[in-house]
Parts: sequence; C-alpha cells; structure tokens
Amino acid sequence: MTAAGGGGAIVNVASAAGRRASAGSIAYSASKSAVIRLTQGCATELAASRIRVNAIAPGAVETEMWDQVQRDYEGRIPADGPTVKEMQIAMTPMGRIWTAQDCARAVLFLASDQSAFVTGQTLNVDGGLWMN
Repeated sequence: MTAAGGGGAIVNVASAAGRRASAGSIAYSASKSAVIRLTQGCATELAASRIRVNAIAPGAVETEMWDQVQRDYEGRIPADGPTVKEMQIAMTPMGRIWTAQDCARAVLFLASDQSAFVTGQTLNVDGGLWMN
C-alpha cells in the first residue's frame, strides 16, 4: 500500500477478551490486547501514507470456537443453573450472541470510505457488553 501510494485501509480482528482478561484465557486475552496496541501503532506509523488501521473487538461470536468455549466452561458451572450461552446473553445489553455477519458489517464499514477519517480505533462489536 505504501509503495502504491494510494492509501488504503487495514482492519485487524481483536476480541473483547483483549479489553478484559478472564481466568482460563489469559494467553488469548494478552494476544488480543496486543492486536489492539499493534493497530494503534500501525495507525500512527501509516497515517502519513494515508493508510488507516483499525480493528474490531467482537465478543462471543457463534462459531466453532464459541462451541468449544461453551464445552470448556460447562464443566465449571452447576448443572441445574443457566447455560454458558444463557449467561452470556444475560450479560449483553442487546440480549443475544453475536453473529459472523455482525463482524463482517463492522469490517466492511472500517474498510470503506464511510470511515475515511477513522484510524487507530478498535470498534467493539459486542451488543454493548464492553462500553468505552
């Protein structure tokens, strides 16, 4: 992009876990926090070349990874209580789990000219779970 000289947009994928670590996922949280800081550093370095660098920080997206997280945590909660998914939904102001389409729409926005003056930002795609 710098060699071509036309500017551009880079969108990284971080995670809500990069905003707040939780027991059992410290390494994952640290790596996603690093993605957020990498995004900010690259945005600063590449701004003069008109390259915008942003990230999204999704929460629990319904994927195979989410399925594994549910299996991992279900052994830690009482069998007669709410499921991991029910607990996640209860914590989320918008009252549902995220979809891949939610993430794709956010990436599309950050990659488009509609966000032409946005750089160095991490957009939470989490239904209001993490507000900052």
